[in-house]
Amino acid sequence: MPKPPMIDAAQFGAALDALCTTNATLFMLLASQEQSDAALRLLARVADQMGTDDGLNAIRTHVVQQTAVAIRDLQALNEAKGPAAGLGRN
Repeated sequence: MPKPPMIDAAQFGAALDALCTTNATLFMLLASQEQSDAALRLLARVADQMGTDDGLNAIRTHVVQQTAVAIRDLQALNEAKGPAAGLGRN
């Protein structure tokens, strides 16, 4: 069986960024402001408890943290553009 192609750190980072932004975008389409705030608190707790003591936990923690960053960015975009931003605020 052929060996899968290797990816470099930049490609891996781009894939993680896309995953986090997609997670946040899908969440924001369905969530109210209160749900978004609750999700941010939950993501912070998960990231704090998960830690970065091994490689896989570090990646998981990074995904959780970057998803929270993307949610905050989308909240700011939505607030700047108002209801016409199309992010489905309830």
